[in-house]
Amino acid sequence: MRTEFILLLCFVAAGFLFSAELKGSPGPPTSTPGLRKLSDVVIYEDAKFYSSFPSIVRRSNGELLVAFRRAPDRRSLGEGFTSHTDPNSYLVLVRSRDDGRTWSREPELMFAHSFGGSQDPCMVQLQDGTILCSSYGWARLLPEAIAKLKQPITRFGDFVFLGGYLVRSKDGAKSWQGPILPPPCSGEVNLDIFGKPVPAYNRGAMCEGNDKRLYWVVATSSTNAPKRTATHLLISSHK
Repeated sequence: MRTEFILLLCFVAAGFLFSAELKGSPGPPTSTPGLRKLSDVVIYEDAKFYSSFPSIVRRSNGELLVAFRRAPDRRSLGEGFTSHTDPNSYLVLVRSRDDGRTWSREPELMFAHSFGGSQDPCMVQLQDGTILCSSYGWARLLPEAIAKLKQPITRFGDFVFLGGYLVRSKDGAKSWQGPILPPPCSGEVNLDIFGKPVPAYNRGAMCEGNDKRLYWVVATSSTNAPKRTATHLLISSHK
């Protein structure tokens, strides 16, 4: 089975086309407002890899950047299935300079975690052009090593949760600095592989307010309900 990474209209062109339609000559409404799919665009495709969880930003020069998580398709290596946790799961991106009609063929490496695989890149472009990308990681350890870790931990098979991190680019995603580790949420009980509370993490993009502060909704496991997650709002301390 080929692994396809498809960006639908709602990611690339819907916002622009729908906006243009609304700015046309006034007239009576013809239908209920909504998105209308025009076409599918294949952003990236390689049968050797499992690519997923895209995030998109448009730079001030019109260039589109799509970041995603890429890992080997384990089925092509003779394994029985491909999982969302993989020690070779890296953050990569591709570019388009023609409104999504064509894309760079070889993904650029954004970040490869030193201790595990990364998931769910979520980018935000700030007013000054800086791009931030949040992610989180899973470390693959031998079962006997996992048994020696300080508890409690979040475990999925042979993977232990590392918590969240950020990477940052100030040159249009040509280079990235990080990882930047956010603080753990108050009351976080789960520990990483080093016995420290896992840094804050999420599965959605942060946003920049009019005050130039960053607002980021993150998840945590608390002592009050260790089998459930709660959400917290983190706000940057500088403008």
